[in-house]
Amino acid sequence: NADKAWRDQVVARSRQIGDLAQQEGIMVAYEYHRGTLTDTPESARELLQAVDHPNIYSYWQPLFSHQPETRLGSLQDIMPWLSHLHVYQWDEKRERYALIDGWDVWQSYLGEVAKLPGDRYASLEFVKNDDPDQFLADAKTLHDLLASIKR
Repeated sequence: NADKAWRDQVVARSRQIGDLAQQEGIMVAYEYHRGTLTDTPESARELLQAVDHPNIYSYWQPLFSHQPETRLGSLQDIMPWLSHLHVYQWDEKRERYALIDGWDVWQSYLGEVAKLPGDRYASLEFVKNDDPDQFLADAKTLHDLLASIKR
């Protein structure tokens, strides 16, 4: 766990990085990772609120430890800072599935994102069995999911 001094340092450095990147036309986005200040949706939101920089954003991905309803809420919480999404389908045991098995939940996630102005990218990640053919099938599913969303 990070103490207040560490959090304050991360916030200050993030603002500096945001300024420098903005001068170069580069967007900065956090990513969810265990053992970091973005390891839970709540801590990610708290960090983004504390940094409060117009050039600091966050990726979003569904955390395997949460239920789909909780995941949707975490997406809604991060939407003011949302840059892009990591797309995959797995369960609480981190078992990977074909993306089509998560059609309904991904349709709800992507439907929420479609409400935002501007474009967001969805990157496929964690493909079942690391299989190239599954990657292609998941890419088609993602394409179909995106086509099914009304903007």
